[in-house]
Amino acid sequence: SPTPHWAGNASANLSSDFASFYLQGRLIGGGAYDVTKTAADIDLLHIKPQVYLDGQISMKLPPANGKVELYLDIRNILDHDPPFAPG
Repeated sequence: SPTPHWAGNASANLSSDFASFYLQGRLIGGGAYDVTKTAADIDLLHIKPQVYLDGQISMKLPPANGKVELYLDIRNILDHDPPFAPG
C-alpha cells in the first residue's frame, strides 16, 4: 500500500508564570512508493519513515505585567528533508 503504515504525533508542554516550552514530534511511517512498479521500473520501491520535530518557546514580558508575550516558533528543528519521490 502506498499509504504509510504508521503515523502519529507526540507532544510535551512545560509552563510557568513567565515562560512556556512546547515540543512536538511527528512520525510518518514508511511505505511502498508505487505498488504497481517493480525494481526494473524504478530505483525507489520503498520510502523510509520520517520524523519531524517542532518546538516553541514563549515568554511573558515583566514590564508589561504579562500582557505582552514573545514567541519563538521553529518547525523541523532537525532540518530533516522530505523523502525524494521520483516523478
